[in-house]
Amino acid sequence: MNEKKVRIILLFSALMLFLYWLYMRFCGVPKVYFLPLDIYVQVIGILIVPVFLSLFIKPLSKAGQVLAVIVLFLTGYAMLEIIYFRFPIIIKGDPENRITNMIYGDLTLYFFHRCYQYIPIALLILILFPTGGERHESFVKAGDWNVQTPILDPKNPRSWMGVVRRIGIMTLSLAVLALLLRLKTHNLMRPFEDQAVLFPSNVLGAVNNCFIEELIFRGIFLSVFVKALGVRWGVFLQALLFGLIHFPSFNPLHYLAKVVVFTFLGWLFGKASVETGGIRTSWCLHSIIVVSMYIAQTV
Repeated sequence: MNEKKVRIILLFSALMLFLYWLYMRFCGVPKVYFLPLDIYVQVIGILIVPVFLSLFIKPLSKAGQVLAVIVLFLTGYAMLEIIYFRFPIIIKGDPENRITNMIYGDLTLYFFHRCYQYIPIALLILILFPTGGERHESFVKAGDWNVQTPILDPKNPRSWMGVVRRIGIMTLSLAVLALLLRLKTHNLMRPFEDQAVLFPSNVLGAVNNCFIEELIFRGIFLSVFVKALGVRWGVFLQALLFGLIHFPSFNPLHYLAKVVVFTFLGWLFGKASVETGGIRTSWCLHSIIVVSMYIAQTV
């Protein structure tokens, strides 16, 4: 990422902060509805300082590039939060309950709600990879999952497509077994009839959400981080961020366990993207794992 893109990100973030101030001053919406937006804005306000300094202090340039991408990501999602409340075209019910209404409401409604997230993703891609050549050099493409990898067996490499197939069979089989055990012991997280009704919506939402996360973390973050920090640290950093964003937890120990698990998965998805040159493999792996969790009624 060059200095011109960093300056564009800083300018856009400053504009977002100003828009936030105007919106909070004149919109008249209770502040309790703006918790995610408040968090995004506070983190943006902290991170833009080192990003700005990196333009003038050369040793900070690589760190500035990494932080600039995170700032742009948060800026896009801050903008998305304002869109939620300013243009609630497909959001039914009270804004405070919008997530509940989407997950347990109409299938089409939920699908379009998730598609709102493509707005900040498009922003990130347009700013970071504005030309076809830059997009081709990034991981924002399908990639080749016929590439051989030793990840399952160093002595007998197999294609990533074969890895997806093996992991898919294993995780889906374990999920079905877990569901059968839960049915036998009547240890269901929710009534089976309700789960069956919601399953198509959950699967569609999960696959779409996995694609969104792969675009952000493996397609965008990984592309920038690898160029700035190298493959090893780039893969690790995007994996750590992927683990940290899964924050809703019962207690600190539960959160720590989630961070460890999702960081490992982020590393696996990142390795798949680096080796195949795109996100198709990581998206398939990600979707299979999440759908398996829904089958097993663990989420």
